[in-house]
Amino acid sequence: MSAVLWTIRVLDLAAAVAVGLMLVLAWTAPQRAERRFLIPMLVGVEAWVLGDLIAKSTVDAGVVRGTVLLQLAASGVAVLFLLLFVLAYTGREDAIRAPTVALLLVEPVGFVLLALTDPVHRLVLGDSLASSTVVEAAGPALLVHIAYSYVLVAVALSLAGGLLSRAEFVYRRQAIALVVGISAPFLGNVLYFFTPIPVDLTPIMFVVTGGALTYAARRADLLTLSPMARSAVLDAIGNGVLVLDRHGAVLDSNPPARRLLGLDGPVGVGRPVTDLPTDRPEPLERLAEVVPPGTERGFELELADRILDVRVSPLYDPRERPIGAVVVLHDITERERQRRTLRRQRERLDRFAGVVSHDLRNPLSVAAGGVSLAREEGDVEQLDAVVDALDRMEHILEDTLALARRGESLGETGAVDLAELCEDCWGMIDGEGATVEVEAATIRGDRSRLRHLFENLFRNSVEHGGEEVTVRVGTLPDGFYVEDDGPGIPTDRRADVVEVGYSVADGGTGLGLAIVKEIAEAHGWGFEIIDGRDGGARFEFTGVAFVEE
Repeated sequence: MSAVLWTIRVLDLAAAVAVGLMLVLAWTAPQRAERRFLIPMLVGVEAWVLGDLIAKSTVDAGVVRGTVLLQLAASGVAVLFLLLFVLAYTGREDAIRAPTVALLLVEPVGFVLLALTDPVHRLVLGDSLASSTVVEAAGPALLVHIAYSYVLVAVALSLAGGLLSRAEFVYRRQAIALVVGISAPFLGNVLYFFTPIPVDLTPIMFVVTGGALTYAARRADLLTLSPMARSAVLDAIGNGVLVLDRHGAVLDSNPPARRLLGLDGPVGVGRPVTDLPTDRPEPLERLAEVVPPGTERGFELELADRILDVRVSPLYDPRERPIGAVVVLHDITERERQRRTLRRQRERLDRFAGVVSHDLRNPLSVAAGGVSLAREEGDVEQLDAVVDALDRMEHILEDTLALARRGESLGETGAVDLAELCEDCWGMIDGEGATVEVEAATIRGDRSRLRHLFENLFRNSVEHGGEEVTVRVGTLPDGFYVEDDGPGIPTDRRADVVEVGYSVADGGTGLGLAIVKEIAEAHGWGFEIIDGRDGGARFEFTGVAFVEE
């Protein structure tokens, strides 16, 4: 028995040292809300352990009884402040209000008073401890105190366990230490009160508590890094943040990062970034390729529905060795769309300027020459060339202005009678021998823009099909078509003819079919060039909304 008793004394001493070391660390740690609860809790635990050590070191019944009562009073303090510490640590400081704390204090304060006056009423320890254990000598007040303490410890343990289930990176180690530190003495106490074990294991188990908390304080920054502060900061950041180790495994992440990468729910700590369940694997593979970065890097990732600006910064250990990276994801979709819109507008202006400066030069020269000859020679017939040149300039300006408007949104859309519109457009085309056939239909669209579409198609047919070309406008199940019986467009040129500046006709601007394509796309229609029934070109427009007459 003496060997067992000496072993218990040694373990009690070890527990006192472990808890005392943690108490010193907590006392010298930076001021934090949790610290004001951690220190009283550790003081209560230390008194609990020292009381057990004294009780195991003497045979004086009065001393033993006094130290046991000290232990029991200290346990009330330790358990209460344990719950308050866990509440603050897990971000539930709103629950620590004066009325709540006062209510929680009723039982511990009452029990301490009963313990101090126990020799009078024997409600705490009913029988002499000389011939029985604390369990056997327990009075009604002690039984109530044990039940109350178990409830507080169970609540604290559930809160710590909840944090453990969702904690990441270093905070997971903190949560593990906290759960272990609470569970060990709780288990020892349960075994002592509810099993035949004759020795109270609770004080001995505080060796585990002190060791776990000291480890968390020294190796996991328990006293300096708060998981709630981390969550508040990361979750408040609008940008996505990922923390990766040197092998590309996820150590931490915030909700915006998971949303931007298409992830559902929290990310498992230690999981390779390329194995995350996402419908967008490409950006994750790109991230894995740059970890760990030698220097800070930046690049853009273009996803299906958004564009991300990515900044990857290296992480180093105290020896300046790379251990991972912090990845910041910034959604620049709107900014990039605006930039691209401006670039397209600038390109349109550049093309506009190029067409005006280049294509107008020849007709201007012809017009100037014709006017000069008419003045010098008095030949009025020279003005015919001037009129032709002016007509040519007018066509160029109309096409160029229509192209410049292609990036604009549609104007007011409404019902457009195809037969009526085509008749108006055909009257603007110089083709005396050409004919047009139109199938009656009413579609929904921007009449002004559709006028440009049909005028360009009709002009294209006349210019390439000759003066006697026949143009047909008919309906499709979900759209309409325009076809002619001219020479058609070779398959290998159909992608080129809709590009700005491409033309095979003498004096063509190379803008007509480009304008047609852009107007169709502005309406949200499909556009395709195929062979016509009579060998000419056929332009089909699909996805068109018809208006019932």
